[in-house]
Amino acid sequence: MLLLLAVFAFCGNAFAGDFHFAPEFEPFVGINLGATTSLGVPAETEKINSSKSMICPVVGVFATQMLSEHNGVSVGLLFERKGGNSSVNMKNFETEITLAGSGTPTHGFFTGTSTNHHSVYYLTIPVRYEYRMNSKWRFDAGMYFSYALSRTRTGEAFDGKIRTSPLVPAIAVEYSTSDWSEKIPRFDCGISIGATRQIWRNLDVKADLNWGLLNTLNAPESGLKQNVYNLYASVGLGWRL
Repeated sequence: MLLLLAVFAFCGNAFAGDFHFAPEFEPFVGINLGATTSLGVPAETEKINSSKSMICPVVGVFATQMLSEHNGVSVGLLFERKGGNSSVNMKNFETEITLAGSGTPTHGFFTGTSTNHHSVYYLTIPVRYEYRMNSKWRFDAGMYFSYALSRTRTGEAFDGKIRTSPLVPAIAVEYSTSDWSEKIPRFDCGISIGATRQIWRNLDVKADLNWGLLNTLNAPESGLKQNVYNLYASVGLGWRL
């Protein structure tokens, strides 16, 4: 809706003869803070031992075209990483793991400790409506569209057991691995809102909240019943050229 309003403003200014094409460019460098996670904790989770974000850099450039004194449209091109590590204790968690020394995945109900490592490098295009309140403050809202250049999601299970059915004895799990990297979709998109504050000359501090709308793990064998989304905030510095 905000982008439509910006388009209408563009058309109005163009017909009025007030529009001048003069995009402003702003290189940006920052970090992503957040997680690729479900919106709820699986019922089989007994304890979350740790959940840590990786170092997730964001670099790129924004181009902003003002349509009037206060309203404009901003488009960016960003290279960014999203990911993190987690360790949890699970009980009767239905999943698929590859036991050490075996090349064949075992499907069953796992009880023990499980770790996950998730890392995706995206090429992202944010498209936003921008409102400039004054020379210091700018606010924006819109969408982002991402394409995964590199995808990694691996896991380990250890110090536990897996039972393929209630009628058979449990198999001891000293160490096992899983790899769902190819189950991460190439595309992601979501909503984005943010604010920019000029702190010195052309130097800005930018903060954005990006909420993914698409499931980022199409792997039923992982055992997750909930969808997994990219939920991140980016914070960094921009320099208006």
